[in-house]
Formats: sequence, C-alpha cells, structure tokens
Amino acid sequence: MSQKKIYLSYKDIEEDVKLLAKNILNSSIRYDAIIAISGGGLIPARMIRNYINLPIYCVNIKTYNENNQQNNDVKIVQWLGKNEIAELSNKNILFIDDLDDTRNTLCWIINLINDENEGLNYNKIGFGLLYNKMKQKSYKIPDEFQYYTAGDIDDKWVVFPWEIYN
Repeated sequence: MSQKKIYLSYKDIEEDVKLLAKNILNSSIRYDAIIAISGGGLIPARMIRNYINLPIYCVNIKTYNENNQQNNDVKIVQWLGKNEIAELSNKNILFIDDLDDTRNTLCWIINLINDENEGLNYNKIGFGLLYNKMKQKSYKIPDEFQYYTAGDIDDKWVVFPWEIYN
C-alpha cells in the first residue's frame, strides 16, 4: 500500500530551507524584502531570514477550505496596506511559501501585484517555495518573475512538522 501523505521533520525543513536560501543567494538578484505568504510561508520565511537578513511582510491568500480542499473562490484575507506598498516601491521583493501545489496562490499573487489599485510598483519579483509538487500546473509563471525551490516533491498531501492534525 502506498503512502498517501509525506511527513516532513524539522530537520528536513532546516536542510531544505538552507538549500532554498543558497539557491536564492546564488542568483544575480539581491532582494530588499521578504513577503511571507501565510499560513504555510510564515515559518519558512522566518527561517530563510537567518540566511537572507531582510525585513518580512505578510500576506494571506486562502485557497483551501476548512476540510483542506481547494476553494474555487480564493479569499484575500490580508494584503499589503498603502504604507507597505509605498515602502516596497521599486524594490526587489521575494515572496516565500511552503509549497507550489496547483500554483493557484502564485497566480493570485501575480494578479494582485499587477493590479492597478492594489499592486506594487516593483523592480524584480521572486518566488521562493520550499517544494514544487511534481504535477501539471494550472498556470505558467511569466518569465520576468524568478522562481526558486529547494526541490521537487511527490504529488501527495504534505504534512509539515508545525501542522497539528488529530
């Protein structure tokens, strides 16, 4: 019987955060700020900050419902305020999340940062994901955005060590 879930330890995360940070630091882009995509990106963003000492901002795009199923309607729980948008203007910004599953979250983030009213006047944007699920994605990231991962992971439910399930 095949395992339907992948259980990761803090040691796994620590090693992969270090690898992700190395991939980001080896790029030609120097970032000015990190934006954690909560809930999954909060802990990885803070851990990456150990290697890339930058201020952290947070946004929250809810793509799963209470039953851990993908929502058809994505909910923007928290976005950047006008002060944060002004502070990040013309900067190199690195978004951090735990997992690139369907890519819906990244699609929504890209649409929001390019939105005429809510968007950012950025220089460069990068996406740092701990893991990329090996499966067909619903969206191709445009070439002007940088994409970094620690590596690929099977298309199974991933249980991170900070998640509590009964």
